[in-house]
Amino acid sequence: HPSIGYYSLLDEQFLEDQHNLAYAFGVNSFCYYYYNFAGHKVLEQPLIKINRSRSIKNSFCLCWVHTSWYDNRKAPNNPFILQEYSVENAGLLFVDLSKYFHNPRYIKINGCPLFLIWAPERHPQIAAYAEVFRYLAKRSGWPNIFLAGVEAYLAAPPKLYGLDAMIEFAPSWRVEDHVS
Repeated sequence: HPSIGYYSLLDEQFLEDQHNLAYAFGVNSFCYYYYNFAGHKVLEQPLIKINRSRSIKNSFCLCWVHTSWYDNRKAPNNPFILQEYSVENAGLLFVDLSKYFHNPRYIKINGCPLFLIWAPERHPQIAAYAEVFRYLAKRSGWPNIFLAGVEAYLAAPPKLYGLDAMIEFAPSWRVEDHVS
């Protein structure tokens, strides 16, 4: 791209330049997708570099995309990366997230790290995970954790999932909002 030239999310200088450009044009914060499948993390190297950088000014938060990954070209219901849900995995997930929550640039609401969960209606143990996250957040010294669901498919009250807020995935994403 002409405005940024060479493009690699694994290059720390490029990441810093990209964030500085965004910051210069008023984009002060980012929400990054976070992929952790029962301890198997993918696409995490840019996040590690962003978290480690002390040159980047932009604040950030994470959105956990928790669902299994499928190859739509092959047989249905045959995941190539399987998500496994358990209370133990919730605790391990929180431990991994803590390295980001401790970053002074990580977005906090009233002192609580903001953590988004994509499509909470598709998470079979969402309320249990929320309970584990809240318990561990308090044990880690935060007042709590601010949990927000991303309405990827359904709109529902956040309390239904044990969350604090819901966020629309994109403007006018609901079928009833579309004009034919």
